[in-house]
Formats: sequence, C-alpha cells, structure tokens
Amino acid sequence: MSLLRPSADRALDDGRNRLTLDDDLFLRAHRVLGIPVVNQTVWRFDRPVDRTQVDRLHGNLARGPLARSIRRTWVPGARDTWVPSSVTAPVSVRADALAPHEVLGWAEERASVTLDPASGPTWNLSVAATTDGGSVLSYLTPHVVCDGGAHVGALVAAVAHD
Repeated sequence: MSLLRPSADRALDDGRNRLTLDDDLFLRAHRVLGIPVVNQTVWRFDRPVDRTQVDRLHGNLARGPLARSIRRTWVPGARDTWVPSSVTAPVSVRADALAPHEVLGWAEERASVTLDPASGPTWNLSVAATTDGGSVLSYLTPHVVCDGGAHVGALVAAVAHD
C-alpha cells in the first residue's frame, strides 16, 4: 500500500526539471564559496565577423535550451528546479580593437563576466575586432546551467536554427 496519493501535480513533475546532484553542487559552490565554474568557447577569425550573424546567433541562443534559470525550492535540502527564463544580456561588443597579443587577456576577462543561474543572465556572447583585421567571439555559460556537452549542443542548435 502506497502512502503517497497520486496527483496531477506529481504526475507533471517527474523530476526532470530538478537540478541534478552535480549541478546542485556547482550551484552551491557558486553561491556559498563565490566560485562559479564556467564553460567558455572562444573563436578567432582572420576577418571581421558579420554583426547581423552574431545578433542572429544571440537570438537563437536566447530561444534555445539556455533560456532557463533556477527557481529556489522552499523545502530545505531539496534540489532547486529549472524554469523558463527570458533574461538575456545583449551582445557585448568591445569598442576598441584588440592587438593580437591582447586576445588571451580579453578571453580571460570575458570568462569572469557575472552570470546568475537564478536571476539571469545565464550565458554571455561577446565580440571584439582585432588590429590585424580579424575578430574574436566568446561564448560563456556557467557549468550549473549546462555542462560542456550541453554548452556545445546549445550552440549547434542555435546555428542549425537558421
């Protein structure tokens, strides 16, 4: 005999929208220790990137699997849940061009952008021109929002959306 009575609410909440155990640990490290773990992909192009294409990529990312944030649970010890979110940061565009030797420093700077898994934004896209006629693009996500595979998967889905 079950002590739990089935309900429509329980049937809809099958646990797939709860943070996994490892994501819960990443969130606690972020909140308690102030140590966010991030995934970053940086591309270096030998020509300027088309800003229209960057904006399109940004829009597709905003409508994809990254469009979520964390809702805190009110039950102590229970894992938080994922909810849809429309909070995004605009594309970050550096005003002045980077010298080639400054690209790594710029990438490190972009890796420290503040991302908030609970209130957003939960990801960041940045672009900068380089003095040698090229450009660089940075795509950043916190590990709690997506692991490396999901980081790449969200990007692939955004590119394939066109």
